[in-house]
Amino acid sequence: MRRRSVLLVIAIALASALTFVPAAPAEAARLKVGIGDQSADTFSNPLFTRTLRVKRTRLIVPWDAANTAGGRASVRTWMSAARKRRMEIMVAFNHSSGDACPGKPCKAPSTRSYQRAVKRFHRLFRRYGVRIYQPWNESNSRTQPTSGNRGARKVAAYYRVLVRMCGRRCTVTGADIQDIGAYTKYTKTFLRAVGRRKPKIMGLHNYSDTNRRGYRRTAAFVRAMPRGTRIWLTETGGIYSFQQQDGTVSLPASESRQARSMSHMFRIQRRYRRVIDRIYVYQWRKTNSFDRFDAGVVNFDGTPRRAYRVLRKYRRYFR
Repeated sequence: MRRRSVLLVIAIALASALTFVPAAPAEAARLKVGIGDQSADTFSNPLFTRTLRVKRTRLIVPWDAANTAGGRASVRTWMSAARKRRMEIMVAFNHSSGDACPGKPCKAPSTRSYQRAVKRFHRLFRRYGVRIYQPWNESNSRTQPTSGNRGARKVAAYYRVLVRMCGRRCTVTGADIQDIGAYTKYTKTFLRAVGRRKPKIMGLHNYSDTNRRGYRRTAAFVRAMPRGTRIWLTETGGIYSFQQQDGTVSLPASESRQARSMSHMFRIQRRYRRVIDRIYVYQWRKTNSFDRFDAGVVNFDGTPRRAYRVLRKYRRYFR
C-alpha cells in the first residue's frame, strides 16, 4: 500500500508539471506590447527600432485634424516615419487643437461633424496602414468635453460612426477610459448607449494602479466588462515626474520609482491576463522640455532611464 501511495504521489506531481509547463509560452504568445508617442523622431531611435524592435504604436490626434492643412501636414509627418518602420498604428481622436480644454472653448463635435471629419481622415491616411481606431482619448476625463453621462452617450455615437466607417477592415475599441473619478459608472453608461452589439475591446489607462502599485481600479474595470470583452491598456506606464497646472509637484522626478511602476504594470497584466492582452506604454520621450508630465522611458536627450531597462527585460512581447 505504501508503494502504491508513493507511486500515486509521483504520478500526480508529473501530471501537474506537464500541465503547468506549457502555460508560460502560451501566455507569452498572447501579450503584445507597443509604445505610444507623439514625436516622429521616435521611430529613428535605435533603442526603439533595433533593441526593443517595437512593432506597435499609438497616436492621439484632434478629431478634426483632417480639416486643416496644418493638421494634415502634422499627421502626415508622423505617419510617414511610422510607416517607414512598418508600425501597426492605432489612432485615438481627441478634442480639437483649437480648443483650450479644460478651459474654454472646449466643445464636443456633433455626431455629423465628427463623422465627416473622421471619414476624411480615414480616406487620407489609410494608405499608411491605419486599421485601429479609438473614438475619443480618455473620454471620461474632466479635461475632455466628453465627460459625464451625456458625454458617454456622445462617445457611444462616435463609436458607432467608426464601426460603420470601417466595417470588418478595422479594429475599433470602445470607450478609452482613464481610471479616475466615477470611471466605472461612465463605462456602464457608454455600454448601455452602444446597444446590443457591445465592443469586443475596451481601452483603459490605468496610471493610478500602475504608479501606486495597486490592482483595485483595474479590477473594478474588469468587473464592469461584459462577458467576452477584452481590455487593452491603451496608455499606461511608470511616470517619471508630474507637476500640476498650479505648480504643485504630484510626483517628483525619480527613475527608481518609475522603474518599479513599470515592473508593476506587467504584474497587473499577468493577474488579469485572461482579459488584458495588449499594452501601449506611454511615452518614449516627453514631447517638449517644459512638459509638466513626463513618462518617457528615455531622457529628453535620448539617453535611457531605468524604466527602459525594465522594458528591455520584456522585449519578447514587443515583437
